Amino acid sequence: MAVGYNDNTYIIIDSSDISNMVFDKDNLLNCDSSGLRKSNDGSKAIVQYHGTKPECIDETLTTYTHKQILEIVGDASGIWYTEQL
Repeated sequence: MAVGYNDNTYIIIDSSDISNMVFDKDNLLNCDSSGLRKSNDGSKAIVQYHGTKPECIDETLTTYTHKQILEIVGDASGIWYTEQL
């Protein structure tokens, strides 16, 4: 069965923490830092995974569903928002 976006889990990290993460294709759906969605000011990044939280992700970070992360990036007053053409 194919895995859809609705089955993914997302976290928001400080961009400065990206260098401390191990991007393992078996754990994370973004397999390297260049594939991460970054905030408009570059201070934050979104990491997504499927299934069990990878060991490289801090347990204290908040997790988001696909629906929740879409609400965050779609907030016109937020740091993630970009105008759709």
